[in-house]
Amino acid sequence: MKKTFNFRKILEIFESILVYAIPFFVPLFFALFFKTNNVFSLNKIVLFKVLVIFLFLVNIINFVFYKDHRIRSLISRLKERRIIFLSFFFYILILFISTLFSISPSFSFYGSYERQLGLESYLYLLLYFFLLLIFLDNRKKIIITLKSLAFSSFFISVYALLQSIGIDVFTWIESTELRVTSSFGQPNLLGIFLVMAMPINIFLYKESKSKFRYFFVINSVFLFVSLIYTASISSFLSLILTSGFFILLIARKRGLVSVLKDKKVILIFFIFFIFILSSNKIFEKKFFSTINLQSGSTAARINYWQAGLKAIKVSPIFGYGLETQDSVLARFYDTDWAIHSNIGVRPDRAHNILIDSFLTSGFLGPLAFIFFYFVIFTLIYQNIKSKKEARLNYAISFSLLSYLIYLFFNFSSVSLEIITWVFFSILIIISINSPRDKENTPDEQKIFSKNSFVDVASKVFLLVIFILPLFFLLRQELNKLIADKYFLDIRQARINNEFFKALTLYDYIGVLNLKTNTYDIKFAQMLSSWTPEMEQYGKLFKVTGANYMKSAVSRIGGRTYEERLARASVLSTLSANDSEYLDDAEEELSSVILDFPNIPRNYYNLARFYFNNNKLELAEENIYKALERIPSVDNQNLNREHKEKILEELYINNILLGDIYLKISNLLKALDYYKEANSILENPHSNYKIANIYILQGEVDKAIWHNKKSIELDQGNYIWYYYLAETYNKTKDFENALVFLEKALERFPEHSESLKLKESIQANGKNNNN
Repeated sequence: MKKTFNFRKILEIFESILVYAIPFFVPLFFALFFKTNNVFSLNKIVLFKVLVIFLFLVNIINFVFYKDHRIRSLISRLKERRIIFLSFFFYILILFISTLFSISPSFSFYGSYERQLGLESYLYLLLYFFLLLIFLDNRKKIIITLKSLAFSSFFISVYALLQSIGIDVFTWIESTELRVTSSFGQPNLLGIFLVMAMPINIFLYKESKSKFRYFFVINSVFLFVSLIYTASISSFLSLILTSGFFILLIARKRGLVSVLKDKKVILIFFIFFIFILSSNKIFEKKFFSTINLQSGSTAARINYWQAGLKAIKVSPIFGYGLETQDSVLARFYDTDWAIHSNIGVRPDRAHNILIDSFLTSGFLGPLAFIFFYFVIFTLIYQNIKSKKEARLNYAISFSLLSYLIYLFFNFSSVSLEIITWVFFSILIIISINSPRDKENTPDEQKIFSKNSFVDVASKVFLLVIFILPLFFLLRQELNKLIADKYFLDIRQARINNEFFKALTLYDYIGVLNLKTNTYDIKFAQMLSSWTPEMEQYGKLFKVTGANYMKSAVSRIGGRTYEERLARASVLSTLSANDSEYLDDAEEELSSVILDFPNIPRNYYNLARFYFNNNKLELAEENIYKALERIPSVDNQNLNREHKEKILEELYINNILLGDIYLKISNLLKALDYYKEANSILENPHSNYKIANIYILQGEVDKAIWHNKKSIELDQGNYIWYYYLAETYNKTKDFENALVFLEKALERFPEHSESLKLKESIQANGKNNNN
């Protein structure tokens, strides 16, 4: 018998691939082959959205051409579970309302660059959730979905274990041998993922009847060992507390209380605990840091919680909007925060889910969240009580409870949210109807059979109406990755001083027509910091840079700290050469200080503005205000990293004080501040500043020594060779001046000042010979 082409079957296979691909690939995926600036979150959310768009398209085709019976069947079975969907819609509705009343609605809708969890992402999650409900109509599909997650966790844990022994395809800023991050890029996010994956692997081991079941046992061991190397205290705490809860639950059910009182059990527990501490020195250090409330991450979290509670009192009804916590918490920044975290830190999460919900959505936020999870755990209880997949319900409840405990000390991510919504859909499917072991087979229906031309045409037209916006959304997501690739190249161009290449790449980003101002903010700030070098390159660079800054700042709206800081920075830079921007720059800088009064860098920025406009008394006044907000480096609770950040802040403030006194010709005081800066942080720039003072004082040998020190500290930078050549030129040592000019031009052949000085020296030499 001749087989007919079954398009419906092809659709079903494609749909299955898409569903199983999401829990497998999204946690694994990051910028491995296509390099982007945002290595993790952006890549994961774009992949997720692209797969969901294709999954939605498959369902649309099914519905339009085949009148997919699964949707009608699902709706009929959900009628008795209205409370479930009420909790889901209430949760999303609150997020929608908080976005409308956000301090930056666009920011809240599209999400922050770092986290990518704006309202748009939650709408995709909701769509994915409904598509899963349609698809997971039998038990086999649920098991395969869970296996996809388990296989993903296997590769993730293997990568983590390779990192722990120093094998990695990338060189990360922070050593992954100390705390592994795998494909998550952050040890705490990896840690809780490993915890959530463990009960799923154990369930699959119990569920499987083949010899392959031992793979899930081995994987569970890999997951646990990888967890140790994350040194994530919050993840371990969630694992221990959830395990304790389930032990008590079992003890209450089976009468094992006497076993728990057994000294041997307690001894085994402590041996296990000591093994964990001794197996990873970083874990040991993190543990003792955590129980010390005066230092480390615990002290930092307490600061964030206190700031969050203060912020809630200011706007308790609607909150501030999704993804805006960094702007909100920064308002309550305190000097002591720099002891436990970086100076001027702007945490983008309060590290507590209830406080975060309050901050983003007002009092309805935590109410919606609690109601949402209350319904979920009630559903689990009802499933177990009704003996509907009790073992699977226990496994998922272990994962979800661990995740909830973790959220009281940390924050979520794209991958974690996706996994939890997969669990939600499985729980609901189990609840509304115990999934059948036998798969549903699609009808042997052809698309065009027994249909009139008008009927077919109307269906095609309807399909096109759906496809066009989906194509737009798909292109938008892919453009995000392309834009981020361009921005990575822009950063490299900045390092290489390739000014016009950076401008061209920024124009490429503009052509992509993204809906966010993320790259305008970042590029405007980059150009602002690039301005001193533009002036050295020549007038064309300076004018072009100014025009691009004006264009970028015109697109930066909103009231987030990042947006306001970018505007202030650019306006301040522009005002140095264009008086039209003076008032706006001063107003923006002062406004930032008014709303964020304890961040020292805000005062430094205003001081720099006043310095550039010769208001030296005001500049000095603001520098001292900045210094008042910088903690002492002698604080015993400071770690090395935070101490270095404080020293950097002290350094730039002392350099600016030196510049102020140099401008009023007080050379001795200027020299004292430059030397103070250099003693804080030995730097080529401070050595150059000291050399300048010695030249003005006529101490040429000392000036040459400090110029050579600048070269020693930064041998690849042309500018220090040029400055030394200038010094030799002033002493009429033209031979050495030419030597170092050649070295400067080797590193930057187009440097106009070096070329001019070289021509001048050579011309003087010819005149002297004549």
